[in-house]
Amino acid sequence: MNAGRWNNIVPMLDRSIYINDANLTAISARPARFSELLKAATPEETRDNAINAIAAARTTLHDKPASCSARTKREESFKALYDVMQTSFNKSKSEVDAQYRTLEDYTYAELQYEVSKTCCWDTTTAAMNDIIQSFAKDEKAANDRAKVCKQPTVFKNTAGGYQVFKDYAAKIGRSADWKEWNEDEPCNPRAVKDDTLTDAGKTDMCSSMAAPPPAMP
Repeated sequence: MNAGRWNNIVPMLDRSIYINDANLTAISARPARFSELLKAATPEETRDNAINAIAAARTTLHDKPASCSARTKREESFKALYDVMQTSFNKSKSEVDAQYRTLEDYTYAELQYEVSKTCCWDTTTAAMNDIIQSFAKDEKAANDRAKVCKQPTVFKNTAGGYQVFKDYAAKIGRSADWKEWNEDEPCNPRAVKDDTLTDAGKTDMCSSMAAPPPAMP
């Protein structure tokens, strides 16, 4: 508005994408462009988007292994992956888990946010992730040598703390890298003895491993 009057002009910030009303060719091309932008994703694109979202959540957990929001985002993306793989690629949930889940997905199983003390802990670190994943690999290697399959130990509050991981950090000479739990945000479940897994967090690794490995797409 200038001196009480409106000026019908395009703001400077928008002029690089503005189409002059005399440019009928560019204007007439707009509907086709909108159709391209709004078209439904192909099954392959939907699959790949879910896989990329899972990878992004894992990356967050590498830096902040206590992140419950990252665990939930990963599981939401797995739900999308299950849907597209079942409807478009005829793959069962166990086949998808066998193909796409990794050991760390079970180690960082999804927790119920409102009743899990771990979810209040925002200051875990990449060094702690190294310790947790080293523990998981050693645990699985021992089970493999014994020719048994056991669900990996989940990084969560158990019996009031995280003693098994703290002890392992000491065992491998990395006590200084292990941080004590801290109430980094208001935490109603601060006194719970054991965190609670969601249904997705209870996904069984051993039954998934028993499924015949599907071919890579």
